[in-house]
Amino acid sequence: MRTRKTFSDILEEVRPRNFKSLLQKAYKANSLAKTTKGRSRKNAYSVKNQTLLFIVDKMPRYVKVKKDNREEMDDFLVVEFVETRGALHIPKETIEKLEKRRKRMGLKDS
Repeated sequence: MRTRKTFSDILEEVRPRNFKSLLQKAYKANSLAKTTKGRSRKNAYSVKNQTLLFIVDKMPRYVKVKKDNREEMDDFLVVEFVETRGALHIPKETIEKLEKRRKRMGLKDS
């Protein structure tokens, strides 16, 4: 006899695949940003940052957000991917905005 899956069960099942897809999107946007200039570069970094922000907010168990110890990277944080051991930078202010929004909504920080 088959049991019905709950919506939460389905989300849990597809979460790893969705994470990998979002991770690819962030890496591709980062690569594109490094090869372009002007508005295209700004847009590519924006896609990367919004994708990383979504991952940090909705899939926190897959990432660790850390301070970059290099002085020249003071305005950035490192989003480290737990399973792949890869990482990308995100502007510190982007994460701070997320934390403020979560606090306003009464949610705990991830």
